[in-house]
Amino acid sequence: MHCRGERIDHPPGSRNTLRHLTDSPAGRRPMAGGASDGSDKRIDVAIVENDSGHSLHLFSDDMQNVHATFTIRGGFDTMDPGVCPTYRVDQRAPVRVTFEEERCRILPKQAEFTLGKTGQGNNRKLRRIMNGDSIVFRYRLGGGNYRETKFTLRGSKYALTTAVEDLEVGVDE
Repeated sequence: MHCRGERIDHPPGSRNTLRHLTDSPAGRRPMAGGASDGSDKRIDVAIVENDSGHSLHLFSDDMQNVHATFTIRGGFDTMDPGVCPTYRVDQRAPVRVTFEEERCRILPKQAEFTLGKTGQGNNRKLRRIMNGDSIVFRYRLGGGNYRETKFTLRGSKYALTTAVEDLEVGVDE
């Protein structure tokens, strides 16, 4: 990843971070709906990493779309390119990420998808992540086996409010 002037903020007692990056996360251009005019731009990215080496990046683009990038650890495992992951915040029902609605895109080690728009107090997906304690991702490997990994969401409200510039997100019902 190409970063200039990177600054990392850690909320007290948390492994969630907020990183201010120049250029797009993971060295790629923004997903569909985002502009890529070649100019350098600071992108605030909320990042959580777990003990297994997996990571989750959340950020918003110029069109106010909230993007998530779920990355599995290094090694030989790769994701099945035909199956988007599911995720579950706390003990709520699992959310199936789809190619159509969330614009899911699978790379060998990553799943990229959208979580709706910022600036809308009714973004339930984002609100649940911000107010949750943990998130579990279930994904299928290239060989057909499924894996699960869990992330803490402690400090996520602080990191996400800054990263997606959404001060209107309230308490989840």
